[in-house]
Amino acid sequence: MRRGSGFLLGLACLLGGAASANAAPITLHGSAYILPSTSLLPCGLTCSGLGTNLLEIADDDTSNANGWAGENGATGIIRLDLLGGSYDIDSFSLWNDIIINHEGVGDFKLHFYDPSDQLIGSSAVYTALDGQQAAGVYSFAAVQNVARVDLEVLTLLATGNCCRIEIREVAFTAVPEPSWLGMSALGVVALLGWRRLR
Repeated sequence: MRRGSGFLLGLACLLGGAASANAAPITLHGSAYILPSTSLLPCGLTCSGLGTNLLEIADDDTSNANGWAGENGATGIIRLDLLGGSYDIDSFSLWNDIIINHEGVGDFKLHFYDPSDQLIGSSAVYTALDGQQAAGVYSFAAVQNVARVDLEVLTLLATGNCCRIEIREVAFTAVPEPSWLGMSALGVVALLGWRRLR
């Protein structure tokens, strides 16, 4: 190894470590990050036209009368495609019950998929908060390279006027991919290899 190569290798390791250590978590919230879809039907006449647009669970509006309501008694999957690439995610936020009337998601779990639409794994079963104003935050060990999450609603809250999915908003916390520092570290390693070949 040439003199100075040890320094460059140390610098590469330092830059690589800095890239991962300094990667601040970001919030995936709103239509720039999340595209929801489902085969579940929206609430009918009993909702008076409110809560029929599923896109409202990813529009950055957490007000009480904004969100999506499902058909009475229906449970199932709401697909949440993550836009702009794949992410390492470690928490899910759910604003439950769009009109604070004890209607909404009861128990649920999350299924994580990679960019090839292959299942990475599933979360534990969580119990959503009943009628809260702020989001319920559900943390888990970081899941890497996630491009899609299926929110599987297993049960509904049973204490209200009726029983249906009602979601105001959803969000995730993600750690972004390594920044330019990580690319710099790769460049230094490549330079080391080139110098050794000379």
